[in-house]
Amino acid sequence: NGEVTVTANSVNDKPLIGGIPVNPIDVDDNDDINPFENVTIEDIDFDDLLEATLNFIPSDAGVLSNLGSFVDDGNGNYQLLNASDDDIQSILRAIVFEPANNRYSNNQEVIFTLTITDAGGLEDSDSNTEVNIQPVNDAPSISGLIDITTPVFDNATDIFPFSNATITDVDEEGEQEITVTIQLNNSDNG
Repeated sequence: NGEVTVTANSVNDKPLIGGIPVNPIDVDDNDDINPFENVTIEDIDFDDLLEATLNFIPSDAGVLSNLGSFVDDGNGNYQLLNASDDDIQSILRAIVFEPANNRYSNNQEVIFTLTITDAGGLEDSDSNTEVNIQPVNDAPSISGLIDITTPVFDNATDIFPFSNATITDVDEEGEQEITVTIQLNNSDNG
């Protein structure tokens, strides 16, 4: 008539991050994306509250929006404290990344780092979410042209139709080379 006592001690298991894209996500510089739309966050420990930290490099490659309860610490780190795995997963899936528009002449790689930490200090971290920003070549613009609708007769006066002209191009922060071609509508006119 032996009695056996079994004591079960719970063991803290680390939270797990899943659903991270295997390949880089391509996005045009004038578009936005949800880089974590398929992410999964799981912590099998019952009622464990978690902390999530998110950042990306280079930090000036764009902005995050629709952050839910994430708070920017001012250094490019976004933190969410005391949330369930389901809440963190839901918020991450809604986050939007908007690339810096017209900034790059070549593709720009952006790497996101996501870290999930449980109350016991165990964590899972992932730096495999990569976004590839592809520049879109925007047309330059010209303004300040003088509208000449009155006929001008030979030797009557000089005309400077481009004296107030301004040519701008938003690509590469205005540093992209621009070629200007001026053509008369009739070569007999000048």
